[in-house]
Amino acid sequence: MLNIFQRNPVELCSVLLLLAGLGQASPVDLESRQIKPSSGKRNLTLSDTIIYDLDNPKISYPTVTSNHQISVTSSIYIVDGDNTLNKTICHHIAAGKTVMCYFSAGSFEPFRDDAALFKSDCFCGKGSTYNAKTEKCSSNKNKMDGWDEYWLDLRTPACLTNIKAIQEARMKKFQQKGCDGVDPDNVDSYINSQKYGTTKANQAAYLTWLSQTARGLGLYIDLKNSGDILEDYPQIVEMFDFSVIESCYVWEECDVYKPFLDAKKPQIRVEYGSDFSSCNGLDLSPGVSFAQYDQDSLDTKTINLACSGGAPK
Repeated sequence: MLNIFQRNPVELCSVLLLLAGLGQASPVDLESRQIKPSSGKRNLTLSDTIIYDLDNPKISYPTVTSNHQISVTSSIYIVDGDNTLNKTICHHIAAGKTVMCYFSAGSFEPFRDDAALFKSDCFCGKGSTYNAKTEKCSSNKNKMDGWDEYWLDLRTPACLTNIKAIQEARMKKFQQKGCDGVDPDNVDSYINSQKYGTTKANQAAYLTWLSQTARGLGLYIDLKNSGDILEDYPQIVEMFDFSVIESCYVWEECDVYKPFLDAKKPQIRVEYGSDFSSCNGLDLSPGVSFAQYDQDSLDTKTINLACSGGAPK
């Protein structure tokens, strides 16, 4: 039988409605697959520009215009993989965009459709129970600061098996929706508030698996935050196609992600609030996109400043 999911996103969008009932791609042995560039796709370069929008499923194209009259034309769109309709993804692709689909690879989100598939020990922790009605664990020891989410256990083998099965199914789903790539979030639990004892080595192994899985499906994949890991695991740069960085000016860590630029891979720097009123002084080298949102919401309607390579878009 013809496997439509090996087609490129443009071809896939043209046949999705006709062939939606044919099923999924055959499983592959991803653990033994050598990491390689995304199959059949162009290499992303420093000329690519990036825009991020998770909270406005109807992001406009080919140009985004915010409520502050900031216009942004980018080649890469990052959207929520679940909340963005297939037809919207296809419209973006038809407009020449590369579409990355967001999902949380490192946290339990109780509002997701597949939330019940996670074992409670793997996000509440052993000895803690989960109440599905209140969507809360009996202990907050693994709760994310500022969010009603819980860090996943990336250390325990049984939890890794459970988590990987769910995340692989998500990536396959996004592939079937026509996404060009995936944007896995919350991949820096080793430096955050989890109590599983997750180490930097555990995190690096999980990032390697995410890259193998995405590229085995012919998808791009970006590294979001987690720049601290690059010092001990510089090979991570080769495994990912570009980087997404939140609040690096606030934390004074933008230079940590320079290895991506040195490898000719683009990045987007995201800031929140109104600390910056001009692109001047941001020290944006070629390949860097910058977007400042006026609140803690990744909605392009709230962008109050956007720059690229040191100049306004």
